[in-house]
Amino acid sequence: GAGRPEATYAIERLMDELAAEVGVDPIAIREKNWITKDEFPFTTVAGMTYDSGNYEAATAKALELFGYDDLRAEQQRRREAGDTVQLGIGVSTFTEMCGLAPSRVLGSLSYGAGGWESASIRMLATGTVEVVSGATPHGQGHETAWSQIVADRLGIPFENIEVLHGDTQIAPKGLDTYGSRSLVVGGEAIVRAADKVIDKARPIAAHLLEASVDDLEFAGGRFTVRGTDKGIG
Repeated sequence: GAGRPEATYAIERLMDELAAEVGVDPIAIREKNWITKDEFPFTTVAGMTYDSGNYEAATAKALELFGYDDLRAEQQRRREAGDTVQLGIGVSTFTEMCGLAPSRVLGSLSYGAGGWESASIRMLATGTVEVVSGATPHGQGHETAWSQIVADRLGIPFENIEVLHGDTQIAPKGLDTYGSRSLVVGGEAIVRAADKVIDKARPIAAHLLEASVDDLEFAGGRFTVRGTDKGIG
């Protein structure tokens, strides 16, 4: 996991050693320690709340995709035959906090900063959209993910979106990129910026459509008057 690989690997080794000691598959040991799908939402002893999850289904699908049972059978066949080329199978399953942490948790720990990020969205006269993020990706593909968020939220073509980042003249506020936070925190900031664009446009659309703001609906990049075909985009 980001920032804590040594601790993660140590736990994985202990799980594998325990599985070997009691004579069960390493996956079975991990399954016994999971929060089951029926236990969500689940609050840990550290005060963190897991809102949802289904580790059983996700793992079953993963095992199916790479043919886990067949690999184990092949591994056993090679061992029994004394094959000079043996087959090793590694297993790693863990849940790790991303986005540094929720601000409320960091505040309770007297941490120096909250788990925040900044973003702004500019609708240009050219019909294109500028998205400014305080996070600074370096090859992970965040620009694509952020553009997809904006395209979906505002109902505009993906190719009409430009993401700007990494320059304090453009994006002076931000906590940068680390701890798997750029999508879960930076992406959420972009979602909220898009929602502000919609809220700002709502009274303008209401005026043009000669309707009440409360009667407007927004979907697919268009404002429409509820119950009618009258709209503007």
